[in-house]
Amino acid sequence: MINLVEKQGGIVISFLFVAIAGIVGGQATEHLHHAKKPHTDAIMLSLASISVIAFFVLGALKWHISEKLSSSTLKKDAICSIAVAIISLAITISASVYSTTEAVWWFDATVAVLVSIFLFVYGSRTLFCHGHEWWRGEFWRSAEDTNGVGAASEMQQV
Repeated sequence: MINLVEKQGGIVISFLFVAIAGIVGGQATEHLHHAKKPHTDAIMLSLASISVIAFFVLGALKWHISEKLSSSTLKKDAICSIAVAIISLAITISASVYSTTEAVWWFDATVAVLVSIFLFVYGSRTLFCHGHEWWRGEFWRSAEDTNGVGAASEMQQV
């Protein structure tokens, strides 16, 4: 049953990867298309800097624990945290350097597009290349559901 729950969790996270890729990639592409300049707000720069540290540490811890537990779902979650850290690092670099030269206005949005492409490919690979038939109802039913409810009531009677 745990293996089934692990697979179901991996599929849910893979759907989230595809959704995140669409949202972040779409916004980043819009920023590139309209040549939207980064903000050099001190609060935004502070939050992005804190996010870099927090999400890299969080991602590393999740990765370490996923290795110990052999959990592919937790590893996917670690990848998501590291992706946020990379985008936050790009924002920090872009906003910091932009104050001295405007030539780097595109940097954070380009990194966001690249991270989005990675998340989309990684999520899609799990959804369509691992043999999980997540589109079938049986995939989402637990072992108890497929064995029937009668087994649980028989245990109670004994």
